[in-house]
Amino acid sequence: MKKAGCIFFIVLDMIFIHQICYAQISYEVFSTPPVDRNSRSFAAFCQTISLRPIIKGTFVLTKHEKGKIKKAPESGKVIIDGMRGFVLNNIIPNPFSVVLMENNFSLTSKRGFIFTLDNNKTLKNVFYSFRSVFEGEFSILLENFEVYFSEKDGGWTVGVVPKDTTIRFFMNSVIIKGDTDVRNVCVIKKNGDILEYYLTDHVYPESLTDEEAGYFKVK
Repeated sequence: MKKAGCIFFIVLDMIFIHQICYAQISYEVFSTPPVDRNSRSFAAFCQTISLRPIIKGTFVLTKHEKGKIKKAPESGKVIIDGMRGFVLNNIIPNPFSVVLMENNFSLTSKRGFIFTLDNNKTLKNVFYSFRSVFEGEFSILLENFEVYFSEKDGGWTVGVVPKDTTIRFFMNSVIIKGDTDVRNVCVIKKNGDILEYYLTDHVYPESLTDEEAGYFKVK
């Protein structure tokens, strides 16, 4: 099972390898005290997030890697369902879908599955942490991640650092920024390379279409 977990993160890492110049990312949030179970400001933040459990939008991904040639950004659609998981539909330049849900992770191209992983403990911990925020309760998140939070000028920043050594081997930390919407997500890898997602066109439907819900059905 541990080997399968490593393969999962290797494949996830391979999805994002090629491009890049280096980005100027602010790590200021990590200078704040870590969130604990009694944090009122973060609890209020999670309660606000839980009011809109479904988010749809578009993303542009820019990759920043040392010593690599910068290529055009990737773009696509994102679906976040706080109870079911999330979907990244990469459209440009190469169509593929990444789906994370409670008991399954899959990477799929037009030709079918490239990779799938079922019932992995590390994967479940990531999912339950993700879901707990949308439930307005963050204790599970704190069990699996060190969390940092700050608010300034109507905006907010969340920084998370995985406690699981398997995850940290590939993903050192994540910085999420927003205001009334999630605007920017930066994934900082162990070697310092950065995946920077810009989110736009946010929509908050009450439910998913049948086609969208289909992503969360294990085939």
